Amino acid sequence: MCPESRCAAPPCYPFGNSTPDAGARLALLEDLYDPATRRHLDALGVGPGWRCLEVGAGHGSIAGYLSDRAGPAGYVLATDIDTSAFVAPQASNLELRTHDIGADALPESAFDLVHARAVLGFARETALQSMIAALKPGGWLMLEQMSSAPTECFEPADDAAAALAREVRRAINALILQRGGDPGLGLRVPRLFRDAGLSDLGGESFSVPLRTPPVARFTLATVDLVRDQIVGAGLMTAAEIDRYRALLAEPDQLFPASLCMVSVWGRRPR
Repeated sequence: MCPESRCAAPPCYPFGNSTPDAGARLALLEDLYDPATRRHLDALGVGPGWRCLEVGAGHGSIAGYLSDRAGPAGYVLATDIDTSAFVAPQASNLELRTHDIGADALPESAFDLVHARAVLGFARETALQSMIAALKPGGWLMLEQMSSAPTECFEPADDAAAALAREVRRAINALILQRGGDPGLGLRVPRLFRDAGLSDLGGESFSVPLRTPPVARFTLATVDLVRDQIVGAGLMTAAEIDRYRALLAEPDQLFPASLCMVSVWGRRPR
């Protein structure tokens, strides 16, 4: 989502859900990161009767998971600024709503859990306060943000594949910055939680520290989504992007590693 004042022309958000291949990319993201997300949600105790808000629902896998956990006595509100990629099975306790977390109001003090993944980087303070206000006293907020993998600082300087992977990551981060996002926000979420007065803070980071086939497929889908945007912004040439796409098809390469998902949770004070 994109503050209009920061963007010369829409669409501002570089990873929109309405492109032809968006659903496939979101499914790959789920394959990589859903196991960690589900593990954290289970640890928070999500169960029968819980009222849950899933912000930036995307493909819908976590909304569907929460729906199963909450059961018939519970309720899940799944929101996204663009719901066209949502494919989770319909359920009586699951409501899908088109909603901009950075601008539109939410019910206050209504949810036991609010969860968002890869959302806050383009919404920030307004969205964070809105999500906290939507929690019941004692309710849990869990935010997950992507960051460059920590393995980047150990990558060999003389490895051509590692160097090209770094160039593409930096180009994508530069594009995010141009569009009003913050690619480094993930590592600052714990401070945002503390400054907002949340209690019982916890967190974990998750990444695959080398290039597995799922990492390569997700990376390729992401690069194809933003290729024209990167070239149009003058951040890389089409030839450089094509060289990177060819690299992703080579067997036995270690780079790129997956993005790191930083998961942070905290409770609204009673």
